[in-house]
Amino acid sequence: PDMFDNIHVLDDSMEKIVGAPNFRQVPGFPVFGTGQPTEKAMVEIVNRVKTGKENEKIIWFIMRQEPIVYINGDSYAPREPDNPHTNLPIKMDVDQIRSVENHLANVVKKRKNASGDNSVKIQLDLEY
Repeated sequence: PDMFDNIHVLDDSMEKIVGAPNFRQVPGFPVFGTGQPTEKAMVEIVNRVKTGKENEKIIWFIMRQEPIVYINGDSYAPREPDNPHTNLPIKMDVDQIRSVENHLANVVKKRKNASGDNSVKIQLDLEY
C-alpha cells in the first residue's frame, strides 16, 4: 500500500487521522491536506471537516499526478520494481490518468478472477 513506517513527518502535536498521512489544516482557514488516504480515512476526514451547516459542500482536490487503485480500502500505485518508493515520472492530463486508473483496476479485477481463490498477490517491501 501507499503507507510505510515513518510516513508521518509532521510534528507529533499535529492532529492525526489513522490512514491519512500528514493530515493538517491551514491555521485559521477551512483548508486541509493529507497524503493519499485510505478509504476509511477519507470518511473520517470528511466527518472531521464538516461544520454541520445544511447542504454543506466539501471540495476535494487530488494533487497526485499518477494513477492509483484501491484494493480492500488501501491505495496502490504502479512503481518500478527496482525503485518501489519513488513516483513514476508520468506526464498525463487528468483524463489520461483516469483512463489508466480504470485500466489498472480492470487488470487487478482480471487477476483476482483468474487467481482461483479470488485474491490478488501484492508485493510488500519489508526492507523500507
